[in-house]
Amino acid sequence: MKLKGILAAALFIVLLGCGSASSFKPDTFSDKDMCIVKVDDEKVKVCYGMSRTDVEKILGKGKEGENLRIYTEYDFGVNLMYRDDIARGLMLQEGSESVYTTARGVKVGQTKEDVKSLHGSKYAIDIAENSMEYYYDNKDNKFLGAVSLEDHTPESLEKTSMLSVGVQGGKITRLWLADRKMLVLLH
Repeated sequence: MKLKGILAAALFIVLLGCGSASSFKPDTFSDKDMCIVKVDDEKVKVCYGMSRTDVEKILGKGKEGENLRIYTEYDFGVNLMYRDDIARGLMLQEGSESVYTTARGVKVGQTKEDVKSLHGSKYAIDIAENSMEYYYDNKDNKFLGAVSLEDHTPESLEKTSMLSVGVQGGKITRLWLADRKMLVLLH
């Protein structure tokens, strides 16, 4: 009898600990979406808005990107873009899939349909075979449809968070979590 109680408590703790990615609901968004987490330890995460110092405590010292000097490369296919030493863009690319995922559990190697099952289809902007995006207005707390390419004011670009997915051969090869200012102006 006592053993059954201990096993039940252990199962509850395991289920509780595994539930963070599944606690997200499709077609919703929060600041928790703007994080990447370690596959084997969901408590280890790097989030949009963290200081470079705090990121480096988790990921170590990165190196300047070879192709674009605006981002920092870390191990395991993780790249970050900083503005004023604050993380404003997080990218997962090939090599990250067994080490890091987004907070919702999206990782390199999955498909657009996998992303839609986790983020929802309602607000997905899926107009090209090789990409898909979601835009969220942080100021007004609402999803946006396709965003205007004309509106490049610093305020509008910084207040819009986005998930951008790059696809080749039907599989995700790159995931960006960033504000639009970082991705549009690379700043």
